[in-house]
Amino acid sequence: MSSLIRSLLKGWLLSFAGWSLVAFAMAAYGVTTRDDEWSMHWEPSLRVWLPWAIVTPLIFRLVAWQPIDRRHWKIAIPLHVVTCALVMTACHWWKASFRPPPGMPSLMVGRRSPLPPAAPPDIVMRDLRRPPGAMHVRRVFFDMFGFMSFELPIFLMILTGAHAVLFYRRDQERAASLARARLDALRMQLQPHFLFNTLNTIGGLVYEDPQKADAILTALSDLLRMSLETSRETELPLHREMEFVQQYLEIMHARFEERVRFQIDVDPDVREALVPPMLLQPIVENAVEHGLQPKPVGGMVTVKASKNAAQLCLRVCDDGVGLTSSTATREGVGLQNTRARLRELYGDDARLEMRDGDGTVVEITLPFRPASSHRNA
Repeated sequence: MSSLIRSLLKGWLLSFAGWSLVAFAMAAYGVTTRDDEWSMHWEPSLRVWLPWAIVTPLIFRLVAWQPIDRRHWKIAIPLHVVTCALVMTACHWWKASFRPPPGMPSLMVGRRSPLPPAAPPDIVMRDLRRPPGAMHVRRVFFDMFGFMSFELPIFLMILTGAHAVLFYRRDQERAASLARARLDALRMQLQPHFLFNTLNTIGGLVYEDPQKADAILTALSDLLRMSLETSRETELPLHREMEFVQQYLEIMHARFEERVRFQIDVDPDVREALVPPMLLQPIVENAVEHGLQPKPVGGMVTVKASKNAAQLCLRVCDDGVGLTSSTATREGVGLQNTRARLRELYGDDARLEMRDGDGTVVEITLPFRPASSHRNA
């Protein structure tokens, strides 16, 4: 209930500010065209637009509850028609309840102007000879004309604006939900792939070296715990991602010993930068499997993170066999998944590149955003 009241108060604040600008513009137009004083136009203009400042947030709230869409139109259309009639009647009554100040045109407060003092006698006599019933019908006709020409367009404008805002928010929420669903699907694709490869590593050591297999299994349990802790997150601080990468490299080092060595170098000012979970693990896994394992003496995997202007730069290097024709033209699940996740999260602001160095170099650049700003947002 408190959130509803806060929302209405915020809506009224914006509504009063907006309609006050309209009142000011109309008063300024009257002053400039009639060469009158501000007091002749400002107060009547405020009275005319005050009801709309009050009802605008209520109309927005009503549209949010019963919009005219495929699901609600049978109830929404009659409801909005009744609301339109009530609002126009209330606004017309409000304007008619004020008498125009001396010298102020009565049109500003919803009254019909009297006949000019110098009206020709034949017009006056014709109006006097007209039956009372005809005068009443004429008055009702002009009142209905005032409704249709002034209050109705304003109500339709507010109603249209409320629907435009509602449908825009729905579209944004639908797009965000679809993006989250795609990211979840990509993450679900990646985690079994990583788990399958690690279990293969353990299976190869169960009979050869049970103690080493037990140590790797313990490390794997830590990795799975870290993976579950981040399973619902779209982004996490870089230092947590590096803990995951280090745990994985320690497993590979325990299995292959000196054939897989590693070094992690992270600048202190990027430790809190936000990155997608499991961003570097598939790239490090490729470096070990396709770069170091085919090399008889193994080699070194180096993971670096630094900042370049407004970009976070991540680099995974190995001094293995380098890019062969097969690895250069065909990307596996890990790299395809990483490219897709970067595209979903950052669009054209992120980039993944592979090139030959002393072995293979994979560079990722994405927007630098610290975790503190993400929490504040």
